[in-house]
Amino acid sequence: MPQKQQTLLEFIKDEESERSKKDVESENITFNIASNKTRINYTYNPSDDIGAGGQKTKYKANVEAIKLLKDIEKENRLATSQEQSILIRYTGWGGLSQVFNAETKGWEREYQELKELLTDEEYISARASTPNAHYTDSQVIKAIYKALNRFGFKGGNILEPLWVLDYFIL
Repeated sequence: MPQKQQTLLEFIKDEESERSKKDVESENITFNIASNKTRINYTYNPSDDIGAGGQKTKYKANVEAIKLLKDIEKENRLATSQEQSILIRYTGWGGLSQVFNAETKGWEREYQELKELLTDEEYISARASTPNAHYTDSQVIKAIYKALNRFGFKGGNILEPLWVLDYFIL
């Protein structure tokens, strides 16, 4: 008997209704991120709160990650496990274009902070990314991987040709 066709949103909704709290806590997604002298895999944890919060929260997470990355690069070392949990919260500038406008009410401090934090080249690049730097929620990604598993995919290499900053490469 053929399976019922579903839209992605219907599939996600069905998956959410099947998921228990225990399932969410036990799911692990692995990122290849370095740590100190030995490269290790960073394991995603739902408590990482990637992409959580409003625009100011995402801005703060991005700036915290940038500051940390600049320190790590200056010290010419790899990130520790604790630092990796900070770096993973960087979600890009899609949806945060107001921080690049000096006249946006309520964002004056953030505008100035970002201008001081980034080099001119980095600032121009970050500002240019606002129309196309988008974050994909981990729930959507998990549902896609679960569907792939249902189709018989049990693991291996996956090509994500549009990967810039996204969490499909898990």
